[in-house]
Amino acid sequence: MRDELKTKKQFMKELHELRGRVTELEGVEVRRGQAEEALRESENRYRFLIDNSKEIILILNKRGKIIFANESTLTNYGYSREELIGKPITRFLTRDCVRRVLSALKEEFVGHPQPDMEVRAKKKSGEIRYLRVVGGSVPVYEKGRLIGVMVNASDITDHYKAKEVLRESEKQFKELWDNAPVAYHILDTKGFVINVNQTEAKMLGYTREEMVGKSIFEFILPEQQAKAQKRFRLKMLDQSVPKADDRIYVKKDGARIYVDIDDIVERDSDGKIIGVRTTMVDITERKMAEDSLRESEEKFRNLAEQSPNMIFINKNGRVVYANEKCEEMMGYSREAIYSAGFDFFKLIAPEFRETVKIAFGKHMKGKEVVPFEYTLLTSRGERIEAILSPKLIDYGGGRAILGIVTDISERKRAEQELRKSEKRYRNLFDNVPVGLYRTTPAGEWLDGNAASARMLGYPDCESMLNASPLADYVNPEERERWKAILEKNGVLEDFESQLRRQDGRIIWVKDSARAIKNKEGRVLYYEGAMVDFTERKKAEEELNYTLEMLHKSLGATIQAINRLVEIRDPYTAGHQRRVADLARAIATEMGLSQEQVNGIRMAGSIHDIGKISVPAEILSKPGRLEETEFKLIKIHPKYAYEILKPIEFPGPVAQAILQHHERIDGSGYPSGLKNEEILIEAKILAVADVVEAMVSHRPYRPARSLDQALEEITKNSGALYDPKVVEVCLRLFVKKGFTFREE
Repeated sequence: MRDELKTKKQFMKELHELRGRVTELEGVEVRRGQAEEALRESENRYRFLIDNSKEIILILNKRGKIIFANESTLTNYGYSREELIGKPITRFLTRDCVRRVLSALKEEFVGHPQPDMEVRAKKKSGEIRYLRVVGGSVPVYEKGRLIGVMVNASDITDHYKAKEVLRESEKQFKELWDNAPVAYHILDTKGFVINVNQTEAKMLGYTREEMVGKSIFEFILPEQQAKAQKRFRLKMLDQSVPKADDRIYVKKDGARIYVDIDDIVERDSDGKIIGVRTTMVDITERKMAEDSLRESEEKFRNLAEQSPNMIFINKNGRVVYANEKCEEMMGYSREAIYSAGFDFFKLIAPEFRETVKIAFGKHMKGKEVVPFEYTLLTSRGERIEAILSPKLIDYGGGRAILGIVTDISERKRAEQELRKSEKRYRNLFDNVPVGLYRTTPAGEWLDGNAASARMLGYPDCESMLNASPLADYVNPEERERWKAILEKNGVLEDFESQLRRQDGRIIWVKDSARAIKNKEGRVLYYEGAMVDFTERKKAEEELNYTLEMLHKSLGATIQAINRLVEIRDPYTAGHQRRVADLARAIATEMGLSQEQVNGIRMAGSIHDIGKISVPAEILSKPGRLEETEFKLIKIHPKYAYEILKPIEFPGPVAQAILQHHERIDGSGYPSGLKNEEILIEAKILAVADVVEAMVSHRPYRPARSLDQALEEITKNSGALYDPKVVEVCLRLFVKKGFTFREE
């Protein structure tokens, strides 16, 4: 009874525990339902965001087929969902993009994020749009299995068109630079010309190519060179230097010109001096005018009125002379400018008025002032960027200031565009698909673009620059060969080598580089470009193997044909081989190309194949041939040609065999060709055939001596046989000891 009671108690306890467990499970089920509901809400929000995104969002499977496209893609490109889903992405791309996209997709699926790329896509209407595809696609899983990658792209068509406009703008800037009314050049810190515009080149009578890379001091009057070099050195030390007055340049024809120079120190982003920008104005005429001023003010006025610059004379704070250019550019009449109440400083932008006052104050104290830049204000309120070159002169019995104002507004705009252009060129360097680099002679990286880093498997340029290029060579001696060529020649083109990427994969690259040296000839660094041509290298190796097998097959075919002829005509056994040996020797001695030599050897090996068409009893007949029998013999070259013409040989093998019985004087067969009508290959075969045939036994005659054979070709040189071929054949036998090989 107690046992039964105990059993019931246990049962009740277990039942209570079971109810608690059921309650717990019911709670879990409720929480799971809540989680699933939250997940559905999250997915709905995510889908809402994707469908309402302005970006193009696709999911592609491994075969490149579209398995999802958001509403923006459908709306903007005019396709229905049915027209996109399940279709290859390549159907909607221009042909030039297909290979790049498939290659990138393949890499993404194996976990290798790809960089951004630009592609061209086709709308349903046929319009082509430019897209930038964001690199590093997002993997998409379903039930734990990778089913595709999500690709995000932006339509950059408007941006691309803007770049085209920008390129046109750059072109216009270059034309502006070359045709600017002011001579302009840029020097490095050593005084060498980095760039020069056409205005300056024409002014000095040189071409741009003749000036770039030369020291600017070579164009200055020899007596002024030392002074000019000293001034330049001080400027490079960031010291204040006076204006280069009375600078004389020597033109290519020896003529001298005075130039007005305004040189500005150029600095990099760190403030370091990297060169000088200089504008020059030919002031030869102005110098003459200044000299003439001492004799005649009228002559000065005539010259001043011709000047492309604004010229004025200020005496005691009042303008007493202004040329026509001043009226034209400033918008004030000369009468207004000359009037006693005219405020000269209202022509100057407020921020420069104090600068001009200080400069004029120095002049009034008898001190010279170097040219300076400032901004003028026209009567119309327009601003003109200008350079003022002031000079103290004697005028009307007193001291006055002669001012020459050069409008540099265009130059200022050009400088701004140039800075933008330099930034763009740096971006181009970083984004060009070719690997660009600089290394020290010791083998350390100095610089490299993103393409170099990607090519060698580095995650970024910084990682590459912290490594050593020497470690990337599979064969270190290739680096030494590369360096030796550069040290000897200064340049190197298409140098092939094997490099090991960071992931261990070996690639083939073609490298073109040059050595950058200082004035003493010491190498400062190497710079170059490299291209990965691993796939092409593999294709070349496969092609070479195929060609080798084809050559072997062709050789075997020729040997089989040769054997067939000799079986039907045992008396000529070995004849074709010996003719081939002699013909090849003659062709080689004449300096023909290797392809021609190989073709002649092949032709010689089978030149009598046409005798297959001749009855065997005629070929082995011991006596003299009848006329009809000889006619059958004479058509064997034609039969040979018909047999061989479908085969592609190295050179005109079939034609040479067809003509090998033709003679210089037209007495040969089968076509009676003469001299220049006969191929050189056929002329060589003709001589080799005659010589070998005469020294070999035939059923209708015994073998002749070599001397008799050589006498035959000597006697008929120029009549039957080509003189040059005969001359070479005689040299081979008489001077070089050529002999026919025995079987």
